[in-house]
Amino acid sequence: MAITYYAQTANEKHWSAHWGRQQLSHLLAIAARDPLSRHLEAHLPTSGPILEGGCGLGQYVVYFRERGYDIIGGDFSPTALHIHRRIYPSSPLLNLDLRRMPFADGTFPGHISLGVIEHMVHGPQELLREFYRTLNPGGTLLVSVPWVNGARRLLGRLIRRRQAERRAAGATFYQYAFTRRELRGYLGEAGFTVCACHPYSPGRGLREILRLLRPARRDSATAATPGESVGARLPRPPRRGAATAPLRHLLYTPPVLWTFAHMILAVARKPVGG
Repeated sequence: MAITYYAQTANEKHWSAHWGRQQLSHLLAIAARDPLSRHLEAHLPTSGPILEGGCGLGQYVVYFRERGYDIIGGDFSPTALHIHRRIYPSSPLLNLDLRRMPFADGTFPGHISLGVIEHMVHGPQELLREFYRTLNPGGTLLVSVPWVNGARRLLGRLIRRRQAERRAAGATFYQYAFTRRELRGYLGEAGFTVCACHPYSPGRGLREILRLLRPARRDSATAATPGESVGARLPRPPRRGAATAPLRHLLYTPPVLWTFAHMILAVARKPVGG
């Protein structure tokens, strides 16, 4: 049931170019109003070090350190880490290969992984095993992936056809979108117990479907458009003004979330005896 998206391979070169085009101040402003931040804070352990693996520019490192959390950021893009350090030189950041982390077993009571594991062409198992190893018994993993929501499920045949056309034109693997059952299955296979799932980012999912229903265009095979290579760009800033809060409230009602949410966050725990 997973959907494969093609655009540009999500390697270090891709992410360095991507993060080089972003502004940390903009990402911090998004984090301050994003319902995802409240989900993360509700489940994070309040003591002990937390790792955000694949932190990008590190907006959540700043966000949670300002709220008293002991959080460390890790990413394999030197460009992203350099941009962050220019503004926040005291932030604890590491250049990390998440498949082979230099930490002892059971180092962290908490690990955040947002939009990372879906970029592994052979599947997320290798990363999840390493996340499990480095979490302490009873530790919490907060992991999110693009999700096969109701609209993607309904239009899956059309999405797959468009992606096959992109691949035939020369695009390379970018990421998967998983069903909730698939995500739970991968986490369970790695040894985790899934406690909850929270869909989020419905605006991006809705934009993808609207683009999909437009007449097909002759896009470049490697063009990373938000509607087709999901996650390649950041969400647009919300509109200012009185309509913003009511619109966000509407987008985050359960029917809209389950139909259009671009991402899903799973809250998973390593068993105490694990």
